[in-house]
Amino acid sequence: MQTRDFLHWWTQELWGLLPARARRYFAGAGGELVLVATDDGYKVLESTGAPADAASVLSQAQALDAVRSHLRTRPHAAVVVRIPVHSCFHRTTELPSAARADVGRILDLDLGRSMPFRLEDVYTSYYVEPRAPGAGKIKVHQLVAKRAPIDALLTPLEAAGARVAAVDCWHGDVAKPLPVDFLAAREGRQASRATWLTAPRVLGLAVALLAACAVAVGLWRSQSALEDLQTRVGAARERAAAVRRLLESSNAVVGEVARLQRRKMAHTPAVVILDELARALPDSVWVTELRRDGDTLDISGLAKSGASLPSLFERSPLFSDATMTAPLTLDPQEDKERFSLRVRIRRQDQDPPAAADKTR
Repeated sequence: MQTRDFLHWWTQELWGLLPARARRYFAGAGGELVLVATDDGYKVLESTGAPADAASVLSQAQALDAVRSHLRTRPHAAVVVRIPVHSCFHRTTELPSAARADVGRILDLDLGRSMPFRLEDVYTSYYVEPRAPGAGKIKVHQLVAKRAPIDALLTPLEAAGARVAAVDCWHGDVAKPLPVDFLAAREGRQASRATWLTAPRVLGLAVALLAACAVAVGLWRSQSALEDLQTRVGAARERAAAVRRLLESSNAVVGEVARLQRRKMAHTPAVVILDELARALPDSVWVTELRRDGDTLDISGLAKSGASLPSLFERSPLFSDATMTAPLTLDPQEDKERFSLRVRIRRQDQDPPAAADKTR
């Protein structure tokens, strides 16, 4: 089914590439069926103008069915669609005789510039009056028809396998069409391209196409190599990123260890404090309370002479700034003075004043 549809589409495309005259010539063996649109409905005529169907006026669906029925018995017949002239926009213009070969292109350019619709939405055609209006002038009639109503007839016909030879226009007598073909504008562009395609140019195009293919293959290979290189670079970047993350993690661990070491160096252990406190205080001093807050040490206790205690701490390499925090009071039971003093604990990285004095 798909192969048959493809062959049908390909045949229609090749048929559409032929000019209207060539289509009518090749379809002459099977004759022509003319589908005429009138104000009352549709008619199906022979190319001679004789009715091809018993009914005089048909609806659009009946007319299409009648054409399909005729095509089953005359498969080589061509179909001509004929519309009334009053359904078209008609304008007349005069052009120089030298522009006869480019009349269609000139009219399309002027139409697209001066009319409020796009060329893609309409079919256009023209004919030149045989009588010249004046020396060096030609009188041209251009007809413009909406595309949608015509396509509504062409689409089912082409779907049924009909070969539409032309779309023309009638005025007064349905059997005598005007010398126009709305499909010729589309074919005119194709014909201009076909005229340009001479043998040397086709050969040149083939050479250019082969050169372009060679360049495309080279570019494709380069692109493949570039993509492979980009893949490798991406993998290398991922490995480098992994190494960078490991390095950053190790740096963070080293930094944390160094921070802990600095904190340890800045923080004097309690064992060291107790040991130095035992050395600084004489045996006659009793310590009843010891409280540490950061680098501050609060000491409370009993001593024979509390006033002499601050000077003992000033000589210590670990303590400094010893001051009394409360007045001395006499404890009659112990026969000693109750004292409360506060000293500052030196950091381990600071040199004691005593050591500095000895150096001096």
